[in-house]
Amino acid sequence: MGIFMSDKIWTKSLMELLNHGIEHLDRGNNFDLRIAMISIDNAVELAMKTYFAKNKRVLSIARKDFKTTGMVPFPKLLDTFTNFAPDKISKEELDKIEYFHIIRNNLYHEGNGFTV
Repeated sequence: MGIFMSDKIWTKSLMELLNHGIEHLDRGNNFDLRIAMISIDNAVELAMKTYFAKNKRVLSIARKDFKTTGMVPFPKLLDTFTNFAPDKISKEELDKIEYFHIIRNNLYHEGNGFTV
């Protein structure tokens, strides 16, 4: 069983991804560190999308705006926090998430031998 658990059914997949990433992080070799970064980044992205999906009425997200949060560039997903939930996470933290997401993209899509 992983270290992060929740009784909310909609968090199951993202918790599995997060725990998977942490397991690889604990191994510490270059391959596992790359897999950890990919899994944790995927968990963060899934968490953001799930948050908006489960809170669209609370956050007053119009259907037309909500439809755009599903398959959008990652920076636009981060902007959704700025626009609809600015009290949940700071812009500085969003910038950090974006920075690490860019590194994750390099690791995942370019396969250029980077290590974490």
